[in-house]
Amino acid sequence: MRSSNILLKEILNRFGPGLYHIQQRDFANKVRNLITPPEVYYSILRSDISGGEMDMFYALPSTLEGKESRSTVLDLKNPEVLQVSSPDIGLPDDKIGSIIIAAGEKTEVHYGDYGVMPSSTKTPMELLKKTITIPKGSFGVLKLGELIPFTINSTNPDRVVAIRTMELSKVCNHEENIQRYSISTICKLTPKQAKQLSLAIQTQIFHDPHSQNFYEEVTSVIQKPTTQIRSSGTLMNFAAEDPDKTTDMHYHPGDRILIIVTTNKKAGATLNFCGVAEVPEQRQDSEVKIDFPENSVLLLSFPNKTHHKFHGMEFDCLSIHPLEGMGFIQAIQSNAKLDKGFLETATEFSKRLLIVDKNNGEWLSPDKNKESSKNRSTDYLSH
Repeated sequence: MRSSNILLKEILNRFGPGLYHIQQRDFANKVRNLITPPEVYYSILRSDISGGEMDMFYALPSTLEGKESRSTVLDLKNPEVLQVSSPDIGLPDDKIGSIIIAAGEKTEVHYGDYGVMPSSTKTPMELLKKTITIPKGSFGVLKLGELIPFTINSTNPDRVVAIRTMELSKVCNHEENIQRYSISTICKLTPKQAKQLSLAIQTQIFHDPHSQNFYEEVTSVIQKPTTQIRSSGTLMNFAAEDPDKTTDMHYHPGDRILIIVTTNKKAGATLNFCGVAEVPEQRQDSEVKIDFPENSVLLLSFPNKTHHKFHGMEFDCLSIHPLEGMGFIQAIQSNAKLDKGFLETATEFSKRLLIVDKNNGEWLSPDKNKESSKNRSTDYLSH
């Protein structure tokens, strides 16, 4: 799909010279004195559209170029809970979604909190506790923050046109959500074959003069993304003396495909499909634990913003990122030596349950505070 701003500009300016800049200025004025942009905002461009103008909106999708003619129009007769989800590290403008709405009837947008996913006791629709009303006869642009679940409803959906200008993802129910991964065994190896393959990968990593430490892992970038080929590949080696050692829980803006090589040592991963604003430790209903079979070549895939951590004593893998964001690619091209390293630049660490000591204000991680005294006064907070 074309850049969201390019498509938004093309459509708006068909219905009035300068409409795109008018709505841009209106939104800029709205957020000028705010620390963070509003979660949802409707910028009204016209409040008196006629029946004839509505007919123009109905015909608009068929005039859009290529495959976008159908995919850009939301099905309001069968509304789903959707969200904006950018596969990128930056570009704030691309993290704000825009939906053009021509409302021939009163329309409501129901939405929820940032970065929260359904649970075993809460459906996607039950996340939507807030509402804004789009007046009948209005034409404007609905602005949506990234990872804000929402749905659009109208008493007469045949009289409302909603055209998205960016990719939207469906917010799945809990049962579907925790199954959004796949793992399969490509082949089994003898212990000798597994060790030889593992050593060959490690040789490539450790002989790379530009190898980078990514916390418990040592990595070697073997393919950087470009604007023409937006995928990338990184070799990774995970090794620990303690079989219960884990990496910190984290997530990435884009999808991940891992080709994993195991030896006869214990290894595995933990995935969690809760939202990015939630604490995985408090959402064990969304947790999936995977033990990697020994002496095997495996394929593990999971979608963007999936919390995950690795554990065990040894494994190697090729981490494939099918579609890097343009902001990440521009950062690589403009700065050959990234301040935080290739992988870390495209990594966010999950929220953790921390303990604050009221006596001295010190932040303590629960796993490092197992011997806390009985007389210590503490509060438990998500951070």
